[in-house]
Amino acid sequence: MAKQAKDINASCSLLSPEENEELWSMLGPRCQTEASAIVQLYLTELPDNKKWSMAGTGVACFIKDNPLRSYFIRIYDFQAKSVFWELELYKTFVYHRFEDFFAYFETEDCWAALNFANEEEAKQFGEVVQHRIDIRMRKKEKRKSNAGQGKLTPASPQTPAPALAPSPVTVLGTPVTKTPKIDEKAK
Repeated sequence: MAKQAKDINASCSLLSPEENEELWSMLGPRCQTEASAIVQLYLTELPDNKKWSMAGTGVACFIKDNPLRSYFIRIYDFQAKSVFWELELYKTFVYHRFEDFFAYFETEDCWAALNFANEEEAKQFGEVVQHRIDIRMRKKEKRKSNAGQGKLTPASPQTPAPALAPSPVTVLGTPVTKTPKIDEKAK
């Protein structure tokens, strides 16, 4: 069974084969990682989301969770042998790459950023996440076009209003100038 897990889980190049095996054992039943990388996690501070703080370091995995039928970014802590942070990919999820080693995205109540230890892993991780986003968009467009042809499609639930975007801040001494524009809905 362990051999099959190797074939379907993405390795982290900075981990030894034994450490990758340990990581895969933490994923959970019927979960697989499509990308793995060592990262520092940064989160904006509430209530105004204007300042970034490091929340921790671990191995970020882009997970296909078959029992939950969803995709997650989960960060694993090797010391505690558990997940210390996770985000389920939501319908309007956007993955922004700021530098070759840095990516950020909006969560339910703040912004999150991944500072990757390895640029190649950052690139691979971003490509895998973006590929999944693109697949979702194509499925959504196909459902829309099928709806126009008289086929029934499930009604889409209303998405909640996005959180306020943080003001430009400095990350690792570099000004963040690519903060996404978010339309705030009237209250």
